Amino acid sequence: MRVAVGGIYHESNTFFSQPMTLERFAECQLQYGADVIPSWAGTCSEIEGFLEGAQRFEFDVIPTLMAWGMPAGAVTTGCFEHLVAELVSRLKSAGPLDGVLLMLHGAMVTDNFADADGEILRRVRAAIGPNVALVVTLDFHANLTDEMVHWANAIVGYDTYPHVDQVERGLEAAEILNRMLRDDLYPHMVLARCPLLPHILSQCTERANGRDDGGGASMRANARHYKRHRCCWFSVHRCAPRGVCSFGDRRNARTCMHGRRDPGQPGMDAPSGVRTRATSGP
Repeated sequence: MRVAVGGIYHESNTFFSQPMTLERFAECQLQYGADVIPSWAGTCSEIEGFLEGAQRFEFDVIPTLMAWGMPAGAVTTGCFEHLVAELVSRLKSAGPLDGVLLMLHGAMVTDNFADADGEILRRVRAAIGPNVALVVTLDFHANLTDEMVHWANAIVGYDTYPHVDQVERGLEAAEILNRMLRDDLYPHMVLARCPLLPHILSQCTERANGRDDGGGASMRANARHYKRHRCCWFSVHRCAPRGVCSFGDRRNARTCMHGRRDPGQPGMDAPSGVRTRATSGP
């Protein structure tokens, strides 16, 4: 199985005046092509999880681009267009792909896109087509959007804050991709928006008030069916929803999600189009 890996990872603070530029990415982490693997192997990152999964499931890894920057202001248009163009170009030139594993943050903002991660996924999907499996990892503080859910086949988010499970979530993303490719078992994703803005001091998952309400653990134990990603967010961004990935049964995903959301907030299935075609498995 030929699987491309890469990512563009940035948490943008729209109140911060200093923009994120290509030069600032280069000061942190910016690798292209073959330089991605030696730079990220063995790190506490989703990329390491992707690589561990690739070895376990015998994926043929095609590295594309990995850009990681410290939190700053909005990403400049020139920087964003350069990085996404490089990513898309390398995906197109990689030849036939079975799947793509992408490491994103989920809270990137640019001069032109309030949901920059959703725009990345839109362009990636346009490049790889509707039939290539696309699995994405997101930060605990992602601003999960309809656009992200529309273009990805599955989204895996951190379970911890402080963040200590990046490798595990990258490996989980690879496991989901493996099930999609080898078992033809595609997840259905459902979103529900919760009218809640948790204070940053209450988000620590090592304390009871920062943990999931119990459903996440039970669903992970029954991982054949469910994976819930609960997003918390900083006050520099809009409120984000939580979501469920359910393997093989959209009704079960909706039932689970509806039981854990405010009844006044509608649950949303992933839109039709790519999602309908991608979830044609059992």
